[in-house]
Amino acid sequence: MTATQTTHSSVSSTVNGWLHRMSSNAHASQQEGHEESQPSKVSTKRVFLFTLLSVWAFLVGALYVKVTSMQQMTAERKGIPDAYWMLSFPADSEQNAAHHQTPFSNTSLVSAKHTAQSALKLFQDTSRLDPSIFRTDISQFTNPAHCPPPRPALIGILSTAEYSNTARRIYLRQQYARLNSFLPPSEKVDVVFVLPKPTSIETRYHLHLEATQYPNDTFLAPESDSASTGLILDWIRAARQLSYQAVSVAGGNTKVVCQKYSYIGKASDDAVIHLGRLSKRLRAISDANSLSRSQFVGRVWGGSDPNNDARHMTGMLYLASIDIVEYLYWSRVPIENKNGIPDLQFARWMRKEKLEVDWLDQKDAFYYSESEPSDADILEKVIAARNLTQSTVVAPGCSTNAQFFECLKSLDIGV
Repeated sequence: MTATQTTHSSVSSTVNGWLHRMSSNAHASQQEGHEESQPSKVSTKRVFLFTLLSVWAFLVGALYVKVTSMQQMTAERKGIPDAYWMLSFPADSEQNAAHHQTPFSNTSLVSAKHTAQSALKLFQDTSRLDPSIFRTDISQFTNPAHCPPPRPALIGILSTAEYSNTARRIYLRQQYARLNSFLPPSEKVDVVFVLPKPTSIETRYHLHLEATQYPNDTFLAPESDSASTGLILDWIRAARQLSYQAVSVAGGNTKVVCQKYSYIGKASDDAVIHLGRLSKRLRAISDANSLSRSQFVGRVWGGSDPNNDARHMTGMLYLASIDIVEYLYWSRVPIENKNGIPDLQFARWMRKEKLEVDWLDQKDAFYYSESEPSDADILEKVIAARNLTQSTVVAPGCSTNAQFFECLKSLDIGV
């Protein structure tokens, strides 16, 4: 063997050895990579399945929220949700129970609700509504011959969600119950405290606690979280539902729907009302006018021009005859114009619908002053200077505790 052949053989052996080692290393790396890829693939599958389940759960949750929201909107378009039909008023006696039993208990609830809505369904086309038809039809479908006389009024006191107002409402409940105790059942004025929709957990807790403690006269608005976002509309829609009751006739075998109130009112929680005087005055107004026309009772602000957009009843207290409430319940105008100062908006709804309404200004009974000193030191003199008389029905501006008790005192309401 020559030197050249020897060298070539040596190089060839070296190259072959190097290639063999590279091949062995590559094979070993491939096996290790294959073994490592197994748990990696398993991990990837787990992540994929977890992601898929998460997306599925999110979609199911979103669908549930959407369906629930649509159901709620559907219910509210038909009227106040059934949950808010629990509002009721206790009967004063067995005789009164026959006439003014809670209209929202079991069969009475269903009967009153469906009969009233069925009787008025022809009015859903608001382009052809006529308030005079409401006055006629309400008396027809409510069978007045079999019904007790309606109570003078149901008043919703629009309040705020602040916890500090709770004590005031509790005290007013006691005083208003005492004032009503002096009146016969047919002359009582029912009062409801209208509270906005809670916007925080703390507010939700104390408002629902109050509603649980006082279920007969507490209304939690389903939509509005403040007076400027449609709280008055929530109340008017609820009040309409509360304005009818089912009464048994013919030995209890037949039920007829009866109108329960002549007027629906709105008041502010910084006003104090003498319910006995209000009841007497509303009866006098009703007897004098026989409700032949739609009536709007309160203290007029903005002059006598019916086209003045700022003309309205001051917010301390005003009342509308039941046909106005019925009309606004079916109209689209309040829904489309619900935001704003509630007292201005209520008057604008009637103006937009061109309703023929008698504005009955109660200057001598509904005290109102555009400006008064707020200095606590002269508060008593200011209250005394109001010249409130035995015919004064409501005193406003009772915001602070001192003002509140002075207002009670000035109206001869127990302090």
